[in-house]
Amino acid sequence: MLKCIGAAMAFCLSTAIGIMLCEREKARLKTLGELCDDMNAVRFKLRYAAVPLGELLEGMGSESTKQLWAAMREGICGGRSAAESWDELQKRGEAYACINGLNADEKSIVGEFMCGLGTSDKDTQLDRAEISINKLREHIRTVTPQINTSGKLYVSLGITLGLAGALMLI
Repeated sequence: MLKCIGAAMAFCLSTAIGIMLCEREKARLKTLGELCDDMNAVRFKLRYAAVPLGELLEGMGSESTKQLWAAMREGICGGRSAAESWDELQKRGEAYACINGLNADEKSIVGEFMCGLGTSDKDTQLDRAEISINKLREHIRTVTPQINTSGKLYVSLGITLGLAGALMLI
């Protein structure tokens, strides 16, 4: 009886780990999409609103990215440049509370966008924003099939290892 319970536990644990890893990859893809939408909204506001950068970032972000934009706004309203605010957020770790699962390339694209805010005239900022958004969109197009494949792999591997562990215990 104990062997069966142990086998069931091994199977369930291994499967749960596979599902958890799959969900983490899906969350990464969702966060990338939300960041791209947020960056596009900032670009739109830059183009059509003649307000200071701190006001421009007010209320920005979706559920998962709102903390990032609020922290950036707080830094800018506190007298720091966007680049200084981004660097400070990275040091304190607040910037990554919502984008923890992103890799270095993805964080670099977001950082490039953030550091370009408020550094030059409107047209140059719009051009830089467009470049960053296009980089992120291209990156999303590239990694979407990889993330879908790896997500399925994690679940399949979890189930397979769970079955193997269960058979070894029985």
